[in-house]
Amino acid sequence: MTNNTRAIQPGEGERKDGIRWFTKEDLFDPHFQVPPDVQYCANAALDELGS
Repeated sequence: MTNNTRAIQPGEGERKDGIRWFTKEDLFDPHFQVPPDVQYCANAALDELGS
């Protein structure tokens, strides 16, 4: 699934507060406390997409 907007549309029953888009730099920023396994997978996905 792809989307042409940066707007977040949570599904029914899902929370929207606290959801944000992350840059590669954000993934590794200690402020966000992204777990290492999530950093790895998200970084690999961004590499695959060329982002």
